[in-house]
Amino acid sequence: MPMKFAPKNRQLLLERFEERDVPAVVSISLDPAGVLMIRADDTPTNVSVQHITVGVGAAAIRQYRVTHGTPLLNPRLFGAAAVRSIQFIGGSAADTFTASTARVPVNAMGNDGNDNLTGGLSASIIDGGPGNDTIRGGNWGTYYGQTGDDIITTGPGNDTIEGGPGDDTISSGAGNDEIFGGLDNDIIDSGDNNDRVLGGDGNDFIRGGSGNDRLEGNSDNDIIEGNAGDDFILGGLGNDFLHGDSGADTISGGSGADSITGGTESDTLDGDGENDTIDGEAGEDIIRGGAGNDTLRGGDDKDTIMGDDGDDTILGGFGNDRILGGNDDDTIDGEVGNDRIEGGAGNDTIHGIGADFILGGSGSDTLHGDFDNDTINGGTDTDALFGGNGDDWLVSIDDSGPDQMTGNDGRDIFWRDLISVGVGDAIQDFDAVRDFDNAVGSFATGMDRTLNGDRKAGPAFPAGLQTADFSANPLFPNSGPRGSDINQGAVGDCKVVSALSALARDTGPGEAWAIRRAMVDFGDGTYGMRLGGQFYRFDGILPLRAGSNSLPNYANLGPGNSIWVCLAEKGIALADQRVAGSPNYADLGSTGADEVFRFFGSATTGVPFLRRANNPDIPANDASGGYASAAALGADIVSRFTGPNPDYLTVSLGDSNDEVARANNQRTPGTLGRKFVVRHAYTVWNIVTDGAGGLTAVILRNPWGTDKGGTRLTYSDNNPVDALVRVTLAELYASKGRLNWGTRVV
Repeated sequence: MPMKFAPKNRQLLLERFEERDVPAVVSISLDPAGVLMIRADDTPTNVSVQHITVGVGAAAIRQYRVTHGTPLLNPRLFGAAAVRSIQFIGGSAADTFTASTARVPVNAMGNDGNDNLTGGLSASIIDGGPGNDTIRGGNWGTYYGQTGDDIITTGPGNDTIEGGPGDDTISSGAGNDEIFGGLDNDIIDSGDNNDRVLGGDGNDFIRGGSGNDRLEGNSDNDIIEGNAGDDFILGGLGNDFLHGDSGADTISGGSGADSITGGTESDTLDGDGENDTIDGEAGEDIIRGGAGNDTLRGGDDKDTIMGDDGDDTILGGFGNDRILGGNDDDTIDGEVGNDRIEGGAGNDTIHGIGADFILGGSGSDTLHGDFDNDTINGGTDTDALFGGNGDDWLVSIDDSGPDQMTGNDGRDIFWRDLISVGVGDAIQDFDAVRDFDNAVGSFATGMDRTLNGDRKAGPAFPAGLQTADFSANPLFPNSGPRGSDINQGAVGDCKVVSALSALARDTGPGEAWAIRRAMVDFGDGTYGMRLGGQFYRFDGILPLRAGSNSLPNYANLGPGNSIWVCLAEKGIALADQRVAGSPNYADLGSTGADEVFRFFGSATTGVPFLRRANNPDIPANDASGGYASAAALGADIVSRFTGPNPDYLTVSLGDSNDEVARANNQRTPGTLGRKFVVRHAYTVWNIVTDGAGGLTAVILRNPWGTDKGGTRLTYSDNNPVDALVRVTLAELYASKGRLNWGTRVV
């Protein structure tokens, strides 16, 4: 049978229930302004405010229900339309306040105690007060942890969060948030979107999330991770660990021995003071060590690395890097890629893997090119240069202390000071057959041998053209000088540039040796050329094409924006002056291919007419000019083009005899003039022979870079933009032009 309770027992049960359900709320009220005010006393309080809907459709009633106690009882109902905001004031004990469904602003103050406070769907202002509080934000708002080890989590809106003193854990959701960690050791995750985080004092851990964040550690030893987005990260005081991760980040270590890594994209990384370790990782990074003895790694891709002050260790990593050691004694290894490395002041040790440009700067440097074709310049003071494997340029021109140069393997080119008294620069392993020595006593241009960026007026050019400095461009492309680099510009110097193309013809033996041994980048914005036994030094300033701010007026830039052809024109204009003391680019139009061959070292040259018979250009009393037959012309071309040391060959292609001269120096084209660009110089690129070895045709390269430019000539082949045209022996012999040849430089 069922158990029955005596009245006395029923009264005891009621008393126990009332003890468990002490409301601990001083008051709940709604004032005329619509403020729903909830005040707690100094005992632990549990309050819930819910937005509810009673009924459906037109009969629906929206209310706020306030319950409190443990469990939540004692409901109070308020019409939702009358409530404009909700305010909770806690007591000195551990309070719990939840208003997660509230659709009006919520203002909650926990006061003392370890409080648990939750905002609503609208704007929230929550102040935890002293104690270890847990704060959950609404959609957006302002949150204060105050003293204590607080846990603050916010919603998707734009929040402002201050942790205050204590070891706080802060996580903001999406939105553009501002977070201040305050004192002590905080853990901060700013979430998505563009946030600003200041860790404050203490050893903080800060994570940025996606978005373009500004993350600052401030004092002590912080760990900061930018994650996705283009972040700005500042370590501040202390020995910080800073990681950008994905995105193009800007990271500054501040004071302290910091560890900085860039991440996957193109970052800007600055160690600032003390002994920092920086790794750019992937992307084209800009890295600065700042003061201190730094360890800097470029990582992948094309980086710019600056050691600044201190004895730095710099590793370029992969990619074509630019490395500046700065002051003091640096150890630099360009590693993989074609790097430009400048040691700066101090006694530096530099290595490079790849086709590197190495400039020691001031101080007694030890420079190693290691692999590939390097340019190594010791700079001022007494240096030791080692070319390593590859065909290297070793430069010790500084008009100062004696340098030691060792070419090692490969075919090396030495540029050094020639002195009449005392001990000059020394070559340790010079091979007269393999290597070449440019011992410079003086430069014909009047520049001195101190490589400090001198500037001097070059050849004249038409008035009104602007100029630009191209010294940041590579002298040669990575493939080295090649005949196909030639693309003639505005001046009518086809004989000059076709000769340059012959000197650097892609398939020619010696790998453009005549060009390579005669030209060098000094690294200070000036260049050296040896022409006809004289040395010339000039800058990289070139006239620009009218209406352009990037294209030279004369020869165009080569592969990789290389400038060797442009500078060769400048040097030849300085060397081949038609009016002494007045060099002019216009004079290049009268410089012959044979003169260019001699400038670059050909011992013997010739310019015979292509045919003798019925050639109106040959004087009647000149019995030696021209070839007597097409067979004789073909045999001579085959002989000069083949063999172990073939000659350099160009053709100045004239029109055929059926060309008709008219008034005012006009002409009606003949058979050849209707098919080819005539009165124009070409490089002999290849030959075509029959089974007996007799010449049937020549392949000529047009220095314009295309077969016939924009003209309406009848010549056509399968590739009109390779600049190669096929001319039969009969057509060649019908021309009133010349064959230009020079013996090979070996």
